[in-house]
Amino acid sequence: MAVVVAVIALALPLALQSRLTERDLRIRNHNGALSRFYLDAMLGLAPIRAHGAERAARREHESLVVEWMRASYDYLRAVVAVETTQSLIGFGLAAWLLFDHLSIWGSKPEATLRLLGRRARGNLRLSVCCLGGIGRLRGAWLLTASS
Repeated sequence: MAVVVAVIALALPLALQSRLTERDLRIRNHNGALSRFYLDAMLGLAPIRAHGAERAARREHESLVVEWMRASYDYLRAVVAVETTQSLIGFGLAAWLLFDHLSIWGSKPEATLRLLGRRARGNLRLSVCCLGGIGRLRGAWLLTASS
């Protein structure tokens, strides 16, 4: 069952990647168009003013910015949807694994230790030691700072 959960957890982001890639490419295209518009406007500033084309240039720039903004909002909506989907499915799969483990082993302390494994217990011991060291360092820093 853990293999199935791992496959789903890895396949889901790969399946949803194309949705984000297309929208990101659209934003990059609009960024390029806006950059090109700025360059053209700076290079042709004197002719634009001489022919009274400020209003047309402003209108064109506004339409490019509006399209860029729409593409950015589409991308943001897609990112939120993909991350929400991944989070909900990931938490659901983790809960499924936990409940499956508890249904097999029950809520005995040995079963919890078996779930964590020896390595996790070693890392927990290491974390506690490191936190104690950080507390001592912080205390030493406070003593030298107050002197």
